[in-house]
Amino acid sequence: MKRPIIRFDRNSAPVQGQGYGINWDTVDSRYTSLHDYLLTAPQVMDPERLRCLLDVYDEFDGEPVIYIRAKLLERVLLTKKIFLDGNPIVGTLTGVRCGVYAYPEWNVSWIKDEMQLAKMTSLGEMKIPQETEELLEKVYRKWKNRTCIALNNKMYKAKYGVNPAQYSKAGMYYDNVSVASGSGIADYPLALNRGLRWVVDDLKRRLAECPTTLENKEKHDLYRAMIVATEAVIAHSHRYAELCEKTAAETADPRDKAELLEIAEICRRVPEFPARNFREAIQSFWFIHLAIEVEQMACATSPGRYGQYMYPFYKKDIEEGKLTREQVISLLKFQWIKHMELGEYQGGSYAKTLSGHTGQTISIGRDASTELEELLLETQIRVHGIQPTLTLLYHSKLPQSLLNKVVDCIRGGSGQPQILNNTVVIERNLARFAQYKDGITLRQLRLCVHRHLRQRQLYHAGRSALSGQDH
Repeated sequence: MKRPIIRFDRNSAPVQGQGYGINWDTVDSRYTSLHDYLLTAPQVMDPERLRCLLDVYDEFDGEPVIYIRAKLLERVLLTKKIFLDGNPIVGTLTGVRCGVYAYPEWNVSWIKDEMQLAKMTSLGEMKIPQETEELLEKVYRKWKNRTCIALNNKMYKAKYGVNPAQYSKAGMYYDNVSVASGSGIADYPLALNRGLRWVVDDLKRRLAECPTTLENKEKHDLYRAMIVATEAVIAHSHRYAELCEKTAAETADPRDKAELLEIAEICRRVPEFPARNFREAIQSFWFIHLAIEVEQMACATSPGRYGQYMYPFYKKDIEEGKLTREQVISLLKFQWIKHMELGEYQGGSYAKTLSGHTGQTISIGRDASTELEELLLETQIRVHGIQPTLTLLYHSKLPQSLLNKVVDCIRGGSGQPQILNNTVVIERNLARFAQYKDGITLRQLRLCVHRHLRQRQLYHAGRSALSGQDH
């Protein structure tokens, strides 16, 4: 029998650090085991997404590209193998631990040129099983003239009379259009505070109100695709709920059973509905972030101002005694593990250029900096990881406690946080985004080596780039 969703009595006296249903007695040993595994992880390319790619593009041939992409995400999220590994935050990129997906929609030349060469990812050398090699060869034959870079070069040649590939090979420039670049911020606060069910309902209303005229076709296709993708993310979380319930039924230890049942409850709650506490919020965030990475594992898919939009949930749990600061750090350490597990391979040149950086930048610091942002720094000090990367938005009003923590973090030698002059950033963005009548806030801003606004500015592939059609 499923346990009912936990509802906290706000009128009762809080128990300091009751920690939800997590088995805190084993937290340290579980974290150590997961962290140590990363150091020697046998990275393998998982073929699941390749199979889905071939099947979906054949099955939905003729549909709008954006709808095909949504159906591909749905197929992967609903069919890929899922598992539990002791991390209280559930959800992995692939069906194997520290696995890697291929994204041949962008570029397949490496399949022909590098199959017999060593392939390095952020966690070291990646192996490709023989069965996956054969599948990659099939993908190469189907996609070699349909990839983003192939179509880009074809359009360039049609316009200027020369194929630009020769310039890239000569080292004059890097083919950034040949890889998934990401470079955007999802509206995490919307998912956390309203839930994806609200998003689906809003999309269905918009679709119903959208006139079925030719001029509205693209809008109509967009709504259809967004509904499919959003429902898929919800269904993905429910798959983990079912897995946790099944595993709990087979678990003898009462503390482990309680943790599994609570995870199941959380996965049935978020991201479909609003998060009510930090424990639900951190899981909701991860499901959203993971879905983006599954769709196209890319450099510069940033969590944005994590310390700002997660702070209300943190503050509530601290004040009500649901979690202690040390317990929050423990959960953040498990989240850090999740970020470091993400790996990608899109060819040797990409690996050398990015050096394993997946661009999951968390920005911290402004005049309203939070205690949670100091805990993010403390987490990095303890984990000493390569992901996510932290960025300090420096200005003269930052509290001394935060600056001291920044110095401690830099002293650790991890190269974090990167420090940006926030005064200059604000001036440039006020000029750049002045056309937005409702203005901008730093809650919306993402900084890596360039600036973005949450919701309003995302890099994306053109319609033909991911179509699988030779236009």
